Amino acid sequence: HDAALSFCLPTLRPAGEGEVVHRLIYLSRAKPFVDDDQVQAIVRQSEENNSRRGITGFLCLREDCFLQYLEGEEAPVSHLYEKLCHDERHEIVRMAVLPPHREKEFGDWSMRWLDHHFLGQLALEDKLMGVIRDFGQGSVSEDRLGEMAERLVALIAERAH
Repeated sequence: HDAALSFCLPTLRPAGEGEVVHRLIYLSRAKPFVDDDQVQAIVRQSEENNSRRGITGFLCLREDCFLQYLEGEEAPVSHLYEKLCHDERHEIVRMAVLPPHREKEFGDWSMRWLDHHFLGQLALEDKLMGVIRDFGQGSVSEDRLGEMAERLVALIAERAH
């Protein structure tokens, strides 16, 4: 139980001068009872709540895995992640903290749902599935996870804008 709890207390990297956007990405497994209607409700609720908190990012579900990227000020991002750790609809598998940025990658996405169609348009479905597979493997180092997640986020940002 203590190992699971450590996932819920992210240590965000200290921001350097001019860096105010804290970022993290996590992989979780959806519980069997989570259906399409619940996923769409999660997206709607995330859009509303994140907009108020100044948090942006994206969420996707492939097979039974959620991959979510969050960016914003340190306190709201940490608080949201801790809340997500206690959400009974999924179980956090792994999390990577990315280096802080000066500005948001997805400033206009309170929570963008990345469906098959959208990722197909960006030609990123295979890349996403590779990151999900690697996140799920305990043998992949935290640094390597961070690098892969960083590249995925950059590609999505580049191709979506």
